[in-house]
Amino acid sequence: MRERYLQVLLTYARRFAFLPTWVLTSAYFIFMYVGYPPANKAQRLGYLVALLWITAWSAAIVTTHVKAQLADLRASVIPHYRTPHLLLGILATLAVTVGCAALALPRLQFSPAAVIEPFAAYASHTLVWLRT
Repeated sequence: MRERYLQVLLTYARRFAFLPTWVLTSAYFIFMYVGYPPANKAQRLGYLVALLWITAWSAAIVTTHVKAQLADLRASVIPHYRTPHLLLGILATLAVTVGCAALALPRLQFSPAAVIEPFAAYASHTLVWLRT
């Protein structure tokens, strides 16, 4: 049973669609912590908006990947095919939204609720899109 979850988890590392997401997110945090740290409130707000777009893009990519996996013929033929894809898709979306917001909080110096709430709203809208 663990092999199924591991195989599904490996699809997130192997797909080309995830490469820009990994690179963009990594570059964002390297730029924010090393390259050009925000000095005033306007720069911090700019970083927050940029992270909101990165998180929305990442959640959309994960949702599209899960939707493609569930539309596959194997999803209706192979028993217990859907559960790992749905569970890991939800966990990946939560990891991106809450994880990126938590990593950015020390540098952005906004309240945690003000940072995590927009990310959670974007992720929930993206997950609703998965249903349709």
